[in-house]
Amino acid sequence: MAEAFIYQLEKGSKKHHCPHCNKRRYVRYKDSQTNEYLEYKFGRCDREVNCGYHLNPYQETAFAEGHRLVTTGKPSNRAIDTIDWKRVVPTLNRKNNLTEFLYSRFDKQLVNEALELYMIGASKKWSGATVFWQVDHGSKVRTGKIMLYESTGKRVKEPHNHICWVHSELHLQNFNLKQCFFGEHLLQKFPDKVVAIVESEKTAIIASIQFPDFVWLASGSKTLHQLNSSSGLFSDRHVVLFPDLGAFDGWNHKATLVHARSVRVADTLEKHASASERQQGLDLADYILDLNTNLDPTTPESNFWLGMNPSEVLHALGEIHFP
Repeated sequence: MAEAFIYQLEKGSKKHHCPHCNKRRYVRYKDSQTNEYLEYKFGRCDREVNCGYHLNPYQETAFAEGHRLVTTGKPSNRAIDTIDWKRVVPTLNRKNNLTEFLYSRFDKQLVNEALELYMIGASKKWSGATVFWQVDHGSKVRTGKIMLYESTGKRVKEPHNHICWVHSELHLQNFNLKQCFFGEHLLQKFPDKVVAIVESEKTAIIASIQFPDFVWLASGSKTLHQLNSSSGLFSDRHVVLFPDLGAFDGWNHKATLVHARSVRVADTLEKHASASERQQGLDLADYILDLNTNLDPTTPESNFWLGMNPSEVLHALGEIHFP
């Protein structure tokens, strides 16, 4: 969304000291027209779980510390730019590290169905990289997020985070980006399913395989920024949010922005997680991958999962009861 505004987070690898945690993981906002920095307080800390500081010049409330700020600019009124479908099709049905990992953990037919539903692509940016296409409810391609995973299903973060965007790689000048939920196009395909929202695109895919009775979307970040422009998207639907460990409070607050028939925020991961799991910031996918796999029946964690079918597990996770 930031690229639709004059004020944007600085591009590149340069980092500053965060005003909240003092770690050198802070990215500052710049004026894209003058290339000058805004006030130091405007920026985002990369330590989303352990710090979470993000002060956006266009928002009235800071994510950290709760102090108020004055809006300092206006968003662009230009039409939202999109990616031509001819850029999408050649990336589909191609192997990448993430799909190979999924094949190693789930039934091949179920994986193929999920890859087709979510239109997962592959990129030559890095060998084995994945493209998560963001297709909105009107079947317009907003952009694609390119990410590199290891064969273990873990993201490649060294020597840097391997993440970039299709519109940037195509060098589309003055591209007016407004992100949508990953998987948003499935809302029309499954109009009667409960909507489940997670942070990670990988988690949405894995959860859709394990729990196909729900339509799974991903925000792609802890900020759930898509909710700022989602009015009407979830009308007459039940919605459940599944935050990663450590993100419950922020998502619980964000739930007030969801205009839906009913909204729930799953808190069972927070209730049952060990100190080590909290430190790692595990998410729903981590638990699904461990579901009925290598469980020691003598441990409390195993007793929580053992003997439950997928539907029972999901209800236990969210304690979901819809009218």
